[in-house]
Amino acid sequence: MSIALEVILMVPIILPDKALNIFEYFIKFEQEIDTKLGRSTTMGTREYLLDKAKREGQEQERGLTAVRIKKLEALAEAEREKAEVEKAKAEVEREKAELEKFESATKMLNSGFDVAMICDILSLTPEQVEKLK
Repeated sequence: MSIALEVILMVPIILPDKALNIFEYFIKFEQEIDTKLGRSTTMGTREYLLDKAKREGQEQERGLTAVRIKKLEALAEAEREKAEVEKAKAEVEREKAELEKFESATKMLNSGFDVAMICDILSLTPEQVEKLK
């Protein structure tokens, strides 16, 4: 028996008119402790099984939540990878377009086009076109 309970049980002898009030406070205190620590005072088989099922359900839900989180993380990673691939493809396309510009400029130079005209048509600088000569 706890010391606090022994003290409470001795109180009716000392202060009989206050004993019930103190005992009620003690019960409330113990209930708060049980709540904070997660203890249960269910004693019946039915209550025990319901409490056990509830806890198992909560554990199962936590497990399902963890699986959902992993799936979402995998999807996010796949999206990041897809974005990186798309970015790389766009970069390759840009470089390809730039290369085609220079190839066109070279052909135009060989055909006798003026540097200013090539710059105007292909949006290149005169220095870029001069390097191709």
